[in-house]
Amino acid sequence: MATQGLYTGSKSRALGSSDELAVIAQRAQAFTNASGAAIALSNGSASEIICRARSGSSAPDVGAIMRVEGAFTGLCIQSGKELRCDDADTDTRVDTAGMRALGIRSMVVTPIKEEDQVLGVVVVFASAAYAFSITHLAVLSSPIPGVSDTDGFVPNPQHLGRAQRDLRRASQRVSRRVGPDRRVGQRPSKRWEKANQQRNTIHHRVANLRQDGLHKPPPAWPPRSESWWSRT
Repeated sequence: MATQGLYTGSKSRALGSSDELAVIAQRAQAFTNASGAAIALSNGSASEIICRARSGSSAPDVGAIMRVEGAFTGLCIQSGKELRCDDADTDTRVDTAGMRALGIRSMVVTPIKEEDQVLGVVVVFASAAYAFSITHLAVLSSPIPGVSDTDGFVPNPQHLGRAQRDLRRASQRVSRRVGPDRRVGQRPSKRWEKANQQRNTIHHRVANLRQDGLHKPPPAWPPRSESWWSRT
């Protein structure tokens, strides 16, 4: 992962200076349009991590201790995967009362890894619900063989384009049936209703596929040479 670029040599020794980490936090906030961002690293304890850099009003103070057990960040560390909370008021994985006190409604947590070990997390916060979409997460994604291109972008699946042939056939079937006519009070035939239902099913499937794609974040960060924090 790109966050591996923050570390070299011993896994327990972070070589990124405080200034470098602060720049990374600022760019994470800017690229995701977040109200705050923080970088928290392990201090050798499995039960807590410490905030090493921050940016924005909603981020915790530098030096603040963040618990791992039972926390949203802890779930990220334990799973080693990126997590997203769309609405803290309804997401049971987060401390709703604590999030509300901090004015946070949504957040994204991404693990900082070296090989298979999670050394910390990058967290971005927002005061509004559903503030982070696949667009924001794609900024932090990396090339994934067979999924994304060399720049780390996932191509548009074009669900509607793929369904166009089926939609044309379904619309032709509907046009051949006796449909409703309000001018003369004509009711549609059963065959028309069935054909129209089949056409609507295709439309609903396309809409559901699009909605489903918005909630599937990319699983990886880009290499350091192509990472968003190295851009000027």
